[in-house]
Order: sequence, then structure tokens, then C-alpha cells
Amino acid sequence: MGFRAQWSRGVTRRGASTCRLAVPIALAVGLVAAGCNESASSSGSSLSNATRPATSVGASPCQTSQLSVSFTNKRGRPDHSYRVVLVLTNTAAVPCGMFGFVDLRMLEPDGEALLTDVQRADTNRPATDVVVPPAGQASAQLSWVGIESREACVAPTGLEITPPGDTKSLVATWPVSSLVCQDGELDIEPVHSGTPWTRQLRKARTDAAT
Repeated sequence: MGFRAQWSRGVTRRGASTCRLAVPIALAVGLVAAGCNESASSSGSSLSNATRPATSVGASPCQTSQLSVSFTNKRGRPDHSYRVVLVLTNTAAVPCGMFGFVDLRMLEPDGEALLTDVQRADTNRPATDVVVPPAGQASAQLSWVGIESREACVAPTGLEITPPGDTKSLVATWPVSSLVCQDGELDIEPVHSGTPWTRQLRKARTDAAT
């Protein structure tokens, strides 16, 4: 199983949440209610984090205390859509691992949560086990639409990031001066090893060696 966990999807709108848990019918009432309440109180966004699973590749799951966050490849398009790459760097002296999706919540200047609807982006790159060495990085592409429409827009100044499998969060400054429209929708890809630049460099070296 590695770092793999089962992820549930829902939509959080300032404290409301939905969740889906695969439980036997006989236990559904008690366990589902407990799961929903826990997700609403601890996560605050639409991709809930599970308890860290056991690992099988010799590295413990990455914890918030050993990670720093930054952004790169910040791009705005003529259609007012935006893409940035969220980068998590391992600041510890030991490797760690992760699998799946980060959890996100946009913040106001005073730290209050904004309307946030996190969706898994359509991508042909499935989630994989990622081992992050000391000073190494993992990254995920984040995208949104910043043009006003019939749906609500928000103007975040901060972003709360919870690594896959963790329940504690990092807080970063919002990477681009823009609105987030479509009811606060953020599309996130699964985490992958390195950054787009390092992956391109590895590919070039592999191609050159063949």
C-alpha cells in the first residue's frame, strides 16, 4: 500500500462539509456521522485527509513539521485562468513519503477561512508513491479561474496547505494577486516527485544516456 490512503470528496462552504465512507450498512449511521463531523472540524476543505497509513518503501509519511512550502511557475492566461506549482520541500535530515493530494483552504487577512471548493484536476498523471529525500521536493499543480461570473468570487490573501495523510497545516501567502471565482473552486493535481523543472532535467539526462 505504501503511502496510499482512500480519499473522500466533498465540498466545504464555510464550515459545511460532505463525506463518503465505505462502511458496512449495519455500522453506517454511527461511523458515517462520526466521520463527517471529524472531517468538518479538522479539514475545512473538500479533500479530507486520512490517518497516516503504514509505509512500505522505507520512509515515514511526510509531516508538516518537516516541510516548507513555496510556489513556482506562476502563470496567468488571457482567459483569466491561473496555474501555479505548489512545492513542498523536506527540511528534515531524513527522507519522508507522501501519496495523493494536498488539502487546501483559502484564507482572509485575519486568518478566517474563505469559501473553498477543492476539486481533483483532470490529469493523465495518476497519483504515485513519492519519496522526498532531505532537501528534496514534491510538487502539485494548482489552477483556478479569476474572472467574475454568476458564481461567487473570493479574494484570498493566504492559503492553508495540509500534506497528504497529515492533519496539521502550513500557511503560505496567496501566490498571485487575483480573484478565485466559480464559487472558490481550486483544481489540484496529485503530488509528484520533484518540480516540473527537475522532472524535465531528469528526462533530458535519461534521453541523452539512451
